Amino acid sequence: MKPTKLRGTWLATLVATTTAVASAQAGTWSRFKACRKDTCGWIFYDRSRNRSSNWCSMTICGNRTKTAGYRRRRAAT
Repeated sequence: MKPTKLRGTWLATLVATTTAVASAQAGTWSRFKACRKDTCGWIFYDRSRNRSSNWCSMTICGNRTKTAGYRRRRAAT
């Protein structure tokens, strides 16, 4: 790897570790969730008031999941 890529990877790992430690200490660890879309590998921080978010992004994963469900239901009728 190039030195800049290595530095970027190290920085991303440092930020992720720092965030995880801070949220564990603050008691907000349970707000970290995995996206419910099967093909998505993202982990996101649930900022909703009642901790009900399911997707990393409603505009991408949420929309695609809901659209697929809608089409599946429409095809069954």
